[in-house]
Amino acid sequence: MSAIAHEISHILINRADPTHTAPCFNRVYDTERRYDLNELRDRMNLGECQANTMAAIILMPKDLLTASVRRHFRKNKIPVYGDCVFLPEMKPVMQVMADELGVSFTTMLIQLRKYGLLEERDMAEYFDKIKGGDRNE
Repeated sequence: MSAIAHEISHILINRADPTHTAPCFNRVYDTERRYDLNELRDRMNLGECQANTMAAIILMPKDLLTASVRRHFRKNKIPVYGDCVFLPEMKPVMQVMADELGVSFTTMLIQLRKYGLLEERDMAEYFDKIKGGDRNE
């Protein structure tokens, strides 16, 4: 579904501005992933960046993503420890959310961050929780 939204976004963007081909240097990169040259070229292309952004907005409007967080976590925000660490039991639930929305985990994570739906917490709290502390928060 995200590929279809992406391609529809290209069509809409091209109709609005057929000359948009500048590089896009402010993309979010997955630091745990290796990108090949073609992927990096695509990520630097403004047209791809705009289509990805529009597709994410189409598939995950703020109200829909907020409701999904509340339904799956019974909270307004998902705790994230450090830069991008989640408790082990949270990742499968987040993957279910991404699957329901028809997007990748990384794409959903970018939108969660954009919409302020991640609650940043200290890594020390993460280590306390995985050592057997309270995991109910």
